[in-house]
Amino acid sequence: MDLRNKIRSFVASVSSSAATDIDNDDALLDTGVIDSVAMIELVVWVEEEFGFSIEIDELTQDNFGTIDRLAKFIESHDSESAKR
Repeated sequence: MDLRNKIRSFVASVSSSAATDIDNDDALLDTGVIDSVAMIELVVWVEEEFGFSIEIDELTQDNFGTIDRLAKFIESHDSESAKR
């Protein structure tokens, strides 16, 4: 399963809406796909699933606003880990 579909699947599991129908660039919070509680669950899932800690200043719409942005955020952490 590719990264964006993996994220979509998790979002669907914590969402009260039909998250499987959202596009990669649809706003997650602004459209009500997830609420603040689901956002916390998403952050914890990302940390556990991908093995890195998320700093408070990284919790932005730029990083978590859409499935595509979140995938790019995760990929950037993967590439940073690979450089170490």
